[in-house]
Amino acid sequence: MTQNDAPTLHDTIVIGGGAAGLSAALMLGRARRDTLVIDVGSPRNRFADHMHGVLGNEGTPPDELLRRGREEAAGYGVRTIPGTVATVTDVRAASRWASPTATSSARVRSSSRRA
Repeated sequence: MTQNDAPTLHDTIVIGGGAAGLSAALMLGRARRDTLVIDVGSPRNRFADHMHGVLGNEGTPPDELLRRGREEAAGYGVRTIPGTVATVTDVRAASRWASPTATSSARVRSSSRRA
């Protein structure tokens, strides 16, 4: 998204597509929330050959877990885009899920630059 693009509103924007971010996005997608994940694509464990301590995934390569997570979340309509978040601005706009006085969405600017 560039500075000149009109903002797109989502029910939820998840910043970071690691295991925690994708888990949150998956549950939000299952709850029929319009969810966007913005991820730079360089998880902290990217140099590890395999993971330990993740129930049901002992020895799984980290990139395989993230691939599966993105695929599962996409099955519920979650969209993932590459980028880093530069700013988040509270727009105080009502959505179909919030009361008219609630903070319900944010404007996010991201770059498509990958680290």
